Amino acid sequence: MKQYDAECPVCGRINKGLYLEETGGWMECEACGNEVKVRKIRPTQSDTEASMPQYTFMQMQHC
Repeated sequence: MKQYDAECPVCGRINKGLYLEETGGWMECEACGNEVKVRKIRPTQSDTEASMPQYTFMQMQHC
């Protein structure tokens, strides 16, 4: 299951490592304690890191 970082719409704090799929998009903010349905989510950094380097066609021409 993926983890997400989400911004609290009430206080603006970024809450990290949330399992939003499990809760249907709902979270309790760690800073202000409000329960909100998240609209802005982003994958955690570990989900966006590539395990292999990615090269463009132009970079490969110089090899």
